Amino acid sequence: MKITKNKISVRGKFLRGSIKFFMDLPFNKKTGFLENGARLSHMKRIWRIPKGYSLEKHIVGDVPVEELINNKVKSNNVILHFHGGAYVMRFFDQYRMVAHKYAKISNCGTVISVDYHTAPNYVFPKALEDALVVWDWLLNRGVKEENIIVVGDSAGGNITLALTMTLRDSNRQLPKALVLMSPLTDFDEHGDSFVYNVYKDPLFGKKKGKKEPKGEQMHHLLRAYAGNTDFKNKYLSPSYGEFDNFPSMLIQVGSFEVLESDSITVYEKAKSKNVDVRLTRYYGMFHDFQMLFNLFPESKSAWNEVELFINEMWK
Repeated sequence: MKITKNKISVRGKFLRGSIKFFMDLPFNKKTGFLENGARLSHMKRIWRIPKGYSLEKHIVGDVPVEELINNKVKSNNVILHFHGGAYVMRFFDQYRMVAHKYAKISNCGTVISVDYHTAPNYVFPKALEDALVVWDWLLNRGVKEENIIVVGDSAGGNITLALTMTLRDSNRQLPKALVLMSPLTDFDEHGDSFVYNVYKDPLFGKKKGKKEPKGEQMHHLLRAYAGNTDFKNKYLSPSYGEFDNFPSMLIQVGSFEVLESDSITVYEKAKSKNVDVRLTRYYGMFHDFQMLFNLFPESKSAWNEVELFINEMWK
């Protein structure tokens, strides 16, 4: 486990402060940014397919899937991409840009992005079932497990771990590697960072003197996907599972996140089983800071780390 130097860039500090300001705006206080984000994620796509790529859309079972194809690269390697959004946001334009980023840095032929079903209309284990359906679809298309790297942020990181754990427990072959950005791994919120970062986290923390997290509905929405499932079910909260025989993993998390312990727990448990797992804690960073791409040094550095990891796995 490593942590970046104990200093945040000027631009990173500005963006963190901007997020905190945004979270304190009245419309976020009333409904929570997750509820607003869930509505926005259903808006019509305006993203344009980048030059040199083509986009194919599929319905796999009842799961919408987008396939971003690099027309200039001939490769059997595939990135299987699960987006974040606390299980309430659908796949939307921000994550199409993430898919393109993965395509560029991995030099792979295809990025498969899964628009899994979300709460409150669908609850656990629906998203995990969606992931398994798409996994089998890829294999039926002739893609080999060793040619698949599964990636996910936040809730997408949760699905990535739950999918791998399910495959492992079914004695099935696993993907080549996993990339996890600020993964949600503990719906029970048991980690120490829910205490020591509660006033630091600009997204999911609390304001001093307040009893509830920012946004009155936020806590409820974060747990909506669980339904009536025990929060400690390992396929819902992978940090309560074991990581024997897991593939190589790269985990990234911000040191100001209330979810920091979610990453540390997975790292420590996987390390104890001799898994090739790397965890980088980015000092002063907030949840999913990588989604801002090259806007500030920390995010740029995180993506450089992901690029090196993927290229190492597929060398």
